Amino acid sequence: MAKLALHLLKAVPLIKIQQRPDVTLRMRIGIHTGPVVAGVVGRKMPRYCLFGDTPAIASKMESSGVPNKIQISEATYGRLDALSGFHFESRGEMSIPGRGMMKTYFLTSLDNFAPVCNPRIHLSDKRPLSSLAISNSSTTLLPGDDAQASLFFVDSPATRKGQFLV
Repeated sequence: MAKLALHLLKAVPLIKIQQRPDVTLRMRIGIHTGPVVAGVVGRKMPRYCLFGDTPAIASKMESSGVPNKIQISEATYGRLDALSGFHFESRGEMSIPGRGMMKTYFLTSLDNFAPVCNPRIHLSDKRPLSSLAISNSSTTLLPGDDAQASLFFVDSPATRKGQFLV
């Protein structure tokens, strides 16, 4: 998930919005590691959902983050630091509703990481952002909207099979 987040941050500035060439797309990413309960909810329109503190904290990491940065929790920091090669910047403690103060970090880079990005990605006026990435987001960029996307990841056994939230 961390490598995917680094790939996305490298690719997002290359996306050009056809009707608004002066606007640069920005993305906030939050990652938290922990247990989740996962399952399919619904009959007419089934959706794969994650429940628990882990998705909620990952969402808070994203919503309290900074555009074009990957904010991670201390639990994720511990996991990634143990792998070696990842580089971080301490952000300090933040108040997370229902959890209290949590130490957070920005994931800044990975050794020997040089993703290749396709610079020819363009967004037409009413094309959903979800059509560019693996997601179920219903975000649509329209003239006058701030061009920002938000993404949060949950690192758990259920999400290691390729599912993530947008």
